[in-house]
Amino acid sequence: SSWTDAYSSSISALMSSLPSADIQRILFDSFFTDPFLAEGITLLQTQFMEQLKTVTERQGQRSREGDATTLANAFAILGTALRIMPDETSRLLLASSTAGMYGHLQPKSLSRIISPQLASHLDPTPLDQRYFDLALICSQMAESGDTPSVMLVMLKLVLYRNLAMRKDRQTVSGQYLCGAIKIAQTMGLGKEWEWQPLGEREMKRRIMWSLYVADRHLSFETAVPYTLLEAHQGIHLPSPISEHDLHQLAPDATALPPHKTELGPTPCTALFLHTHLARKITPILDSFATLSPSKTPHGLVLGFDQSLDTFQEKLPTYMRFFPLTDTRWDSSHAYLSAHRIRLHARILAYRQGVHRSFIITYLRPSAPAGIRGVMAHICLSSLRTQRSAKMLDPKIAPRIYEPLVVFESAMILGLILYVDRAMTIGQGAAPAPEAMMWREGLANGVELLDNISAGVAGDAARKAVKVLREMSAKVDASPQETKL
Repeated sequence: SSWTDAYSSSISALMSSLPSADIQRILFDSFFTDPFLAEGITLLQTQFMEQLKTVTERQGQRSREGDATTLANAFAILGTALRIMPDETSRLLLASSTAGMYGHLQPKSLSRIISPQLASHLDPTPLDQRYFDLALICSQMAESGDTPSVMLVMLKLVLYRNLAMRKDRQTVSGQYLCGAIKIAQTMGLGKEWEWQPLGEREMKRRIMWSLYVADRHLSFETAVPYTLLEAHQGIHLPSPISEHDLHQLAPDATALPPHKTELGPTPCTALFLHTHLARKITPILDSFATLSPSKTPHGLVLGFDQSLDTFQEKLPTYMRFFPLTDTRWDSSHAYLSAHRIRLHARILAYRQGVHRSFIITYLRPSAPAGIRGVMAHICLSSLRTQRSAKMLDPKIAPRIYEPLVVFESAMILGLILYVDRAMTIGQGAAPAPEAMMWREGLANGVELLDNISAGVAGDAARKAVKVLREMSAKVDASPQETKL
């Protein structure tokens, strides 16, 4: 049919933008070994690679249904793997004389596709964006020509994670996430099918709970209602069992073996813990959506924070917060430190978010000093976590390190110090014993932001540092100059 011919010719034309087999291998490995990008979908790696190999071997022949989905995933993964690499990598690949897989030039950017021109390294569009645009073109073909599949769910999740790395694209990234959820639900991935192999059932659980975790986190960050209801998750929680152990199961096994997270980490432990954390914040999101954060009773707010604090305290020893961390597995599990720091960064962001609407109330002299102490502890912990995040591998650090979190935490500490100093002077009371730690936290915030120098982020950081230094000056002012 004309549609089939158009589908095949489009697939053939788009495949010419694939890089060489060696570059593909490097970027695919980078994606699937990343501690965050492939979380929950690594069980689909073999299926994806086999499908891409089949599509590649049929180059020049009539395409088959599903090829657009496979090619879209390839471009999405290539683009996402490149996005976490230094800009120099993209420029080096574009400037290289290495031709594409089929002897063609490097991929065109969307602007060059719309107004036909030859692809060129003079085009300022980064290579990761070119691959992302090609993934969207293939995605359109997949949505109109391919039957919905688990690989289409994977595609939407990868596109979401790609854009989620950019805080200015959260609304658009949420569209891909919602699409992944609806396709998964339509396919019945959110239900247990007892007759299916254990590996396939676990794969579906990890996908569905990855969608759930992302849905809850996006809702907390944007204050937009979540999409996936708890009642719709008719599927068991994901197992932290490693993929190696999962593949070693006997063919006639009827259940996954129990796995105690306390005994040691696996690459899947983080998803298991994040799933429990996401369920913890669901009642918080419900309250904020129905009452608004500022109108949620303060007793309820304290209860929410206590539940998150308890969750944090009960983490396995290798996931606990410094200095209580059991680091004996760190050298043999490369992903572990990144998983640990991201988990604490997220818990502390939720705790800080729960209290945010009450900060002004906490700063009143009439407020109990204890609540300021709790807030100061959260802020100090956030700053320590952000410092740890900044020390991670350069490919990972920017996805955890949040300058805005650093500024907010340091600013709150400065305000608490200011109030404590004013009350000490006005009432003749002794300063809080933690005041020196708060002051150190404020200084650490300045130091963490002072190291950012590039581009728009650098401009914002310089303004933030100026504000924090002015706050420090007020805190350090003489008693006569200090006023509430």
